[in-house]
Amino acid sequence: MPQLNRWFDIPNLRTPFLAINLSNPKPESRETNDKLFPKRQTGHWPVTKAVLAHGIEGQTIVLFYSDKGTATIYVGTCISKCKTGQTKDRKPRYTFTVARPWKDEGHAEVSFSRFFEGFRMSANPTVVWADMNGYASPTGEEFYREENDSREGEGGGYNVLGISSQRIGHGVFVQRVVDVWGRRCALTNIETPRLVQACHIVPWSEATPEERTSAHNGLMLCAHLHALFDSHLISFDADGHLLLADGIDASVRALTLAGGQVRLREIPSARQIEFLRRHHETAHKAGRRLVRV
Repeated sequence: MPQLNRWFDIPNLRTPFLAINLSNPKPESRETNDKLFPKRQTGHWPVTKAVLAHGIEGQTIVLFYSDKGTATIYVGTCISKCKTGQTKDRKPRYTFTVARPWKDEGHAEVSFSRFFEGFRMSANPTVVWADMNGYASPTGEEFYREENDSREGEGGGYNVLGISSQRIGHGVFVQRVVDVWGRRCALTNIETPRLVQACHIVPWSEATPEERTSAHNGLMLCAHLHALFDSHLISFDADGHLLLADGIDASVRALTLAGGQVRLREIPSARQIEFLRRHHETAHKAGRRLVRV
């Protein structure tokens, strides 16, 4: 199991998430944790106003399960919370349940506060609402170098910890498009993991919040078709027929038609036709003339 030094060493972890310091300083603590853990639960925790305002259902929970100086890092996706008591100052405590058994991501030999340094701790501190909007990268820890790299500033690659915007709800969009089209390309019918992708018809940057996660605003396309679609070199008409940009390079045309299919597997819905119309308008503004194959 890998050694983890900081929260960003956890694979595929995205913010926001709730981090909980789960330890067993007393026998009764261990007894409680041992009962809850196999049930995919953890409790009983006070949470910040930020957690309640944002909503915890569907968000990631990271357990920092410490025991005798070593912590095991578990990750799960919260599906529900339940009030199970209150603190001394009468604030509610919650027990959280995750969708699947807790996933063991690795081990840490640092403290909870050190592992999540940069995020605001709760008053205890036992919980952290890890939101990048409130993250302050600790001085001098913007990146890690390889252990055997003694040279500084001489080429070599390293990871930089940065703050970037994230598409909250993109996972919902992907699942909704998969529910409609399955995991096969809507044009070629190819089904290959990582090759077939959920593609926005109207880009995220130009769509309303509701449109960004709408299944009608999406297609499952092979990666090369996705790139061509985003570049307005291909599109589809109201009947689902393939449209190609006039004057498209012959090799790109041949690649697009290599699968032998020129029509979507399903006729677009009324709402999808409207999204495609907006896609055509943007193509026109970009100087593209789309021609039916």
